[in-house]
Amino acid sequence: MDPVDVRNATARELSEEMYVDGAYHLDLHGKNAKVAQDGRIALIDVGSMGRLADKNKGVLNQVRSGIQGNDIDTVVSAIGSFARIPSSLRSTIERDILQSQESSINKTLRLFELLEREQIRVPGELMSAAKGYVSARYLFERADSSIDRSMLTSASLSSSPSYSELW
Repeated sequence: MDPVDVRNATARELSEEMYVDGAYHLDLHGKNAKVAQDGRIALIDVGSMGRLADKNKGVLNQVRSGIQGNDIDTVVSAIGSFARIPSSLRSTIERDILQSQESSINKTLRLFELLEREQIRVPGELMSAAKGYVSARYLFERADSSIDRSMLTSASLSSSPSYSELW
C-alpha cells in the first residue's frame, strides 16, 4: 500500500474517531498504525487513548466548526461553555488564530494553548485530545512516498475493533 494512501486513511480514521466517537490517541506513530491486506487502517496501543465526554466532544466540534468557518462568535460560544472570554482575548483569537494561514487543527491547538497561557481553565481532556490529534496529524502530513515501509506493519484486521468498539 502506498504510504500516502496510509497517511490519508489514517487521517480520516483519526478525524472520525475524535469528532464522531470522541476517542483520541496520544501516542500515534507509524508502528501504531496497522495496515491490512485490504487497505483498512487500525490504530493500536489503546493504552494511550482517551475518550471525550459528550459535552467536551460537542465543544470540540463547535470550536472546529468556528475555526473552519473563521467565525469568532461560534468559537467564543464554544469556549463560553467552560469559561468567560474577555473582549481583549476575543480580539486576539480573531486576529492571531482565525486569520492565520495555518491548518484548522493547528489553529485549534494554538487556541487551547492561548487559553492556557491566559490562565483560562480548559478541561484537561480537551487539551489532551487537541495535542494528540496534532501530533498524529504532524506525523502523517509529513509522510510522503519515501516513508520507511518498515514502519507500516501488515496485519490481518478482519476482527480488529475500532477505537469506539474498544471503549
